[in-house]
Amino acid sequence: MLTIYLLLQARYVCSLFAAQREMIRVATLSQKPPVTSTIFAELLKPTNDELTQVITIRDPSKRSSPLWNHLNAVAEGIPALGWVSVVRDNLLSSIDIAHDPLLPP
Repeated sequence: MLTIYLLLQARYVCSLFAAQREMIRVATLSQKPPVTSTIFAELLKPTNDELTQVITIRDPSKRSSPLWNHLNAVAEGIPALGWVSVVRDNLLSSIDIAHDPLLPP
């Protein structure tokens, strides 16, 4: 039974990557819309819908199953694909650059 959830989640992940690919394709052909515009919201909708499906497919009632860890791992990691909604101007202000070990002193 839980295998069906894994297959559904995998399908949603594939759809999510397809939605992101389409959004990036459109972005390369367009000017950036204002973040508060309905156009930006419409561009994000397919990504957001698939992201929500990937996260909600895990069934907490099946926690005792060994496959639940797989569902949970994907659901916990997939929000990283929300990077497309990050506004670049605010990105650096939200990172503490002074304490970043990857940057040279």
